[in-house]
Amino acid sequence: MNEGKMKLNGYKLVDNDLCSFSMVGDNKIKYIPDNYVKPKIDDGPLAVFDTLDHALFFISQFDDNSYQIWKCEYIPSSERMLWCTYFGSLTKDKRTLVLKGCYCPSGTMFADQVKLLERVV
Repeated sequence: MNEGKMKLNGYKLVDNDLCSFSMVGDNKIKYIPDNYVKPKIDDGPLAVFDTLDHALFFISQFDDNSYQIWKCEYIPSSERMLWCTYFGSLTKDKRTLVLKGCYCPSGTMFADQVKLLERVV
């Protein structure tokens, strides 16, 4: 499935349920250790950190212990912005939220697939 694709090591921030850190509701991605996970259909790339130091700096801005950092293997994406598809709360129509101008922390890398390898924090 992933043969021939470039694989890099990075660090993924997840909540204690192993779901994506910054997404809520139906947009959350559930990670399964040792299995590649892809973005949901019609959503943009996944985000990982390039170094443990970047991940630790980012997580240090939060006052609780409800997040974990995992060493991961990822397949880089050619995308250069984040977006997700959601349904409008009033009209229930499908919309795309483009996070083009959003703040991406230092060391953010975009990925087509991510595999959690080992919890480090």
